[in-house]
Amino acid sequence: MNIKTHIIYKVGACLLLSALCFVSASAIPTASGGEVRSWNFRALLDDSDIGYHRFTLSQQGEERVLNSEARFKVKLWFINAYHYDHNAVEHWQGDCLTHMSSDTDDNGKKYVVNTTRNADTLTVTVGATRYTANGCVMSFAYWNPVMLKQAKLLNAQTGELMPVVINELPHQTIAVKGQTIDALRYQLIGKELDITLWYSPSGDWLALESKTPTGHKLSYRLE
Repeated sequence: MNIKTHIIYKVGACLLLSALCFVSASAIPTASGGEVRSWNFRALLDDSDIGYHRFTLSQQGEERVLNSEARFKVKLWFINAYHYDHNAVEHWQGDCLTHMSSDTDDNGKKYVVNTTRNADTLTVTVGATRYTANGCVMSFAYWNPVMLKQAKLLNAQTGELMPVVINELPHQTIAVKGQTIDALRYQLIGKELDITLWYSPSGDWLALESKTPTGHKLSYRLE
């Protein structure tokens, strides 16, 4: 397996999944009154452009709906060595995931995940496999500050309910769209995950970076 293919394979299943994350409930504007928000990120591997990940969050009555689309392609010389296509739609009532459908092509390996909620139980179906999770389940819903308090998050690609630890880090000055911002920073740790997230003082998601198991860097830059 080519080294870049190996890198993406390790992080793609867990990182490039669901939506958006903010830093505190008091600082974050929420989608309401039919508001639509979108985030367009350029994806880079060791500073080489490999594609994009786009998110759109909308309010539909009392329900919030997130659409996520990722397209990655790693080339060696003029050969397409790796591709990653991911689409997901998530439906939320309050802070709880009610329905999700996702399909992913991870370099030829296919995943299809669906969830449905009944009372206090979320049923997760991954291919022919099914399990239930009790209580209010969240995906890697970075747009919702309640996510920062969770001990487990649902992986939208694989359907796995993953233990995570989220820590606040010191502020850091970063450049975003030609502007210098004193950004808030958080670290998310999980199974084969070491993700750093940056936000503006008002809570807008600015950037993402992941350390891979092989010591490389996968990053998102806001367009």
